[in-house]
Amino acid sequence: MKRGALDVPEAHGVAVSRSGTFPVVLPPYDIGLREARLGHWAEAREAFEEAAKGGEPRAFNALGQLASNGHGEPQDPARAADLYRRGAEAGSADAAYSLGALYALGRGVSRDPHEALRWYERAGELGDLDGSFKVGTMLVLGEVGPPGPDAFAEAERRFRAGAAAEHAPSMLFMGNLYNGLGPEPSPAKAAHWYIEVLGAKTEPRAKADARAAVEELVPVLELGALGGDAEAAFALGGYHMVCVVDHAKAAGYFDKAVAKGHPGAQRSLGYLLMEGSGVEANARRAVVLFEAAAKGGDRFAQLNLGSLYARGKELPRDSRKAIAFLTAAAEQGLTEAMALLADELGRVDRDEEARRWYVKAAERGHVGAMNAAASWYRNGLGGPRDLVQAVRWYWAMLGAGNGDGVHEVHQLAAEMTEAAPRGRAPRGRRDVRGGAARLVGPGDLAARVVRGAARTLVRAAAKRAHGHVEGVHIPTKKLAVPVACVTSVAVTVPL
Repeated sequence: MKRGALDVPEAHGVAVSRSGTFPVVLPPYDIGLREARLGHWAEAREAFEEAAKGGEPRAFNALGQLASNGHGEPQDPARAADLYRRGAEAGSADAAYSLGALYALGRGVSRDPHEALRWYERAGELGDLDGSFKVGTMLVLGEVGPPGPDAFAEAERRFRAGAAAEHAPSMLFMGNLYNGLGPEPSPAKAAHWYIEVLGAKTEPRAKADARAAVEELVPVLELGALGGDAEAAFALGGYHMVCVVDHAKAAGYFDKAVAKGHPGAQRSLGYLLMEGSGVEANARRAVVLFEAAAKGGDRFAQLNLGSLYARGKELPRDSRKAIAFLTAAAEQGLTEAMALLADELGRVDRDEEARRWYVKAAERGHVGAMNAAASWYRNGLGGPRDLVQAVRWYWAMLGAGNGDGVHEVHQLAAEMTEAAPRGRAPRGRRDVRGGAARLVGPGDLAARVVRGAARTLVRAAAKRAHGHVEGVHIPTKKLAVPVACVTSVAVTVPL
């Protein structure tokens, strides 16, 4: 499945695992996913068919995957195309994407790039970042005709939206646009996007490509920085911070860009000053730089200030300011800000908002937020108690490589029945939080902290960055993300 264990569906009825492997009440679609990952194809198909009859659009995509890949049945891409179409028409973004891939490949249907583009567009309309990304790549690579100014403008719009949502392939193609693929080359902007890729959750090949590209640009960037180009100086600072790991040299380049009022450089130098890394520690100046960057719209500076006000160490604790800054960062698409915002809202008893932000962060793959969302659903915080949703998020944690929720699932199994998957909240913990107050340095220059194995896992869907692939074959596989060239620039602060 393209979304794998991170795809947490709404309820469409409940069922119990046919094989007995999962003796917990779950919707048929979820049962199918679990059975498929164990290679129990007959049981998976039965569950998916039941889900499809119950109105679950993604079940058609799952059945299409079984048919396309010959899992427990003869391989039949034509039947898969029909199932994908039914799912796409019912509202499944995954099915729309998979159907687009079949038309692009000419598999099970006649090859038709324009029809492929139409279904990718439909996937994007349904909220799929990969589908929107594929529309952009088809436009700029001339797969549906010679690219003109309008095609490049539309592709850039889509790539920017994907990059803002932390979609690594979109970041990579933003770099490619500025590195000669698009009509307005800019080595500094290209380097900026390539360095973003180095800290994103994506496959090793994409990171290797991005690093090679930025290293080729270094001589040009150095000339630009000598000529007073703030963007070039900022990019060089990021390069020395992330790849060379020379924080003193990085600070020097950031300082040059700060003199020109560059928000990213203000935030990045502020981080180094706060941490005393490569420069003498100066928390007061760091805060001033964060404030200037945040005023300039830098979402990572907003995250940093929100974290500082939330933890009350370098700055007096101020929940109102923390929420304001974290909201600004979260609304710009920062997953970590979403989780931290939920933490802070929970502290001041704005529980409905807190649960909503935990779910948003969890949907973006934030494991801590998955745990918090599951716990809040389990205990009825911020809304009605919902054990089905609680179990789903605990299972999502496991799919993301974190087994901390398995024990809770077994506890909930005793409470759940087909007749009453929801119930009265027991006395339980309230202090489950999704984030941990932390600072980010280059941030949009991609230096991120990697906290444990769960944070180094990535969905295999990232493989699709340069080609047309229906989706991830069942069972979903996870790829480890190497941390070479990624420097920890965040500090975890106990709450």
